[in-house]
Amino acid sequence: KEIFKKKFQAFESFHTDDGFAMGSAFIVEVLNQSAALDSLKWFESCCVSFAMNRKDMLGSLKKEIEINSSKDKSSLLFGSKQTSEGSDNSENELSRKRVTVKRLEARKQEMELLQYSVLGARVFFTSPTQN
Repeated sequence: KEIFKKKFQAFESFHTDDGFAMGSAFIVEVLNQSAALDSLKWFESCCVSFAMNRKDMLGSLKKEIEINSSKDKSSLLFGSKQTSEGSDNSENELSRKRVTVKRLEARKQEMELLQYSVLGARVFFTSPTQN
């Protein structure tokens, strides 16, 4: 996927491997485990987990930004200067958290695409008599 993105500069597109979706849908139908898979609500729980992680990370990011902005205001008011090491650490932490939020978004989108692929593949293996 990364090579595809670099080669075609397509950052707004996503690539999914439909072979995995087709294979898993086939195995689920052959083993007659469709109801069991649906009862797990695996895709929904993954989406909830990603949403909770994202919310936590965004809260942490906002708190870090507020702390940094209050430090900047206090240093301007009292004429003190922050050490470059302290500001570098906080900037590194902010950068890390921003990257983590972006990574969580990308994983959530990949999971949604996998869900759509699996649901689409299951259509091929569902018999017409099943509801």
